[in-house]
Amino acid sequence: KRTDHSNLSIEDMESALKAKLLRRPKEDVRSNSGAQTARALLEENRQLIAEKQERRAMAKKNSREEFEKLVVQDRATIEGEKARELSRRKAQRELAHYYKERIGDKEVTKSDAYNQKRANASDSHYFPFVEGETIDRNRQEKSAVMREEMRGYMQQQREERPPRTDKLLEDMKGSSIEYPLDPRPGRRAGDAATAAQLGIAPAGIQDEVSPHLQRHPRFLSRA
Repeated sequence: KRTDHSNLSIEDMESALKAKLLRRPKEDVRSNSGAQTARALLEENRQLIAEKQERRAMAKKNSREEFEKLVVQDRATIEGEKARELSRRKAQRELAHYYKERIGDKEVTKSDAYNQKRANASDSHYFPFVEGETIDRNRQEKSAVMREEMRGYMQQQREERPPRTDKLLEDMKGSSIEYPLDPRPGRRAGDAATAAQLGIAPAGIQDEVSPHLQRHPRFLSRA
């Protein structure tokens, strides 16, 4: 942004110029020890370029050596990991072989023990697994004992309390009762059976029965 100095006087403009010159940085003046001619300056530039190239070559060499060192370290690390993996696999293989041998020995021992047991089978005594049959037999024996006790109790009750003597039962002992095919009130069983055999319907025969049996109930009579 430009400043308008049209309204300044000459003294103000000179003071502003002096202040501007004072604020400007000082230029570096080459000392007397430096190159003062073009040839000397060229030689100095050549020397600086050579030093720069030498530093670059040295940095490149150092970087190559560092890279080779890193490659060697990586190769050593990889070789170490391979060696550890090989040793681990070898240890696992040996452990598996050991377990396999132990399992084989255990199987052989078990087989020998089984064969020995079969050879001595005649001298062995086994537990008879007949618990279920024993339980059934005990239950049957207890049932038979309880049945005999019940029978003896019933016989004892019959002897101590014989059945009552009923005259009706004594009169009807040894005789059969002929029931009519068509029972009606006031009709005897023998008369109904004889009438049914002869085909004659006896009428007016009264039997000694209760009054409430001489007629049908109301719900069986016709309306």
